[in-house]
Amino acid sequence: DFSGPVVDDYLVPMAAAIWSSNPAEILDFPAAYFGHFFDNHGLLSVSNRPQWRTICGGSREYVKPLVAPFADKLHLQTPIVEIERSATGAMVTTGAGQQLSFDAVILACHSDQALAMLKDPSQQEQEILGAIPYEQNETILHTDISLMPSRKLAWASWNYHRFHENESQVCVTYDMTRLQHLQASETLLVSLNATDRIDPARILQRIDYQHPIYNTHSVKARKRRAEISGINNTYYCGAYWGYGFHEDGARSAAAVVDEIRVSSGESASQSDHRINYA
Repeated sequence: DFSGPVVDDYLVPMAAAIWSSNPAEILDFPAAYFGHFFDNHGLLSVSNRPQWRTICGGSREYVKPLVAPFADKLHLQTPIVEIERSATGAMVTTGAGQQLSFDAVILACHSDQALAMLKDPSQQEQEILGAIPYEQNETILHTDISLMPSRKLAWASWNYHRFHENESQVCVTYDMTRLQHLQASETLLVSLNATDRIDPARILQRIDYQHPIYNTHSVKARKRRAEISGINNTYYCGAYWGYGFHEDGARSAAAVVDEIRVSSGESASQSDHRINYA
């Protein structure tokens, strides 16, 4: 039975930092889903905590070798306005009006973006993708250490700040200098939804990111992926099918590869690419 400070001062702040979510939305997480994640990642134990790692240079460094075999075929900064499926394939229309024909499409994007691109989404696609919403977070890269704990010994990679004058307003600040072992003359921080609290002279960059929302409806929808992926020449992958991490995106992409292999008469790989976590 968790209540009081355990919830308000540990579980909710930790989850808000992990999922870049509004603390009020954390309480909408299904308990089993929430508990399984925390237990699996050693977050319910004081000792034997897992070692979190980062890739030198950031995630773009692992993207480079992945796209190298087909880099000349990439069409970046090319908005897709419509995808029309048929029994024999799919027609993709770009923002410039170009129409491209393919045997099938893999939608490796956010759930709401995928649904918006489909000209004729099925009932299942509307129900499943529509039940997995995203929210926008204003993200600020800055050097204003006033958003960090007053005692420097309390500084951590993830920092949660509840404001005394308005406890409903909270801020999550990531210490990027610590997280990515950066050699910088000043502490580089990333804060979510706290623009009015940051010294404007200390702001380096503003970025809007979208993060998936986890609640009872979206968690149930995630379990129905098999109802739409591989159907009507359309496949779905993305971190939103799991816990929202890079590993979840990679695992769902590997699952798509297996689905395509099976549909073409080949054998699926022996690796476990299941993405049902709860």
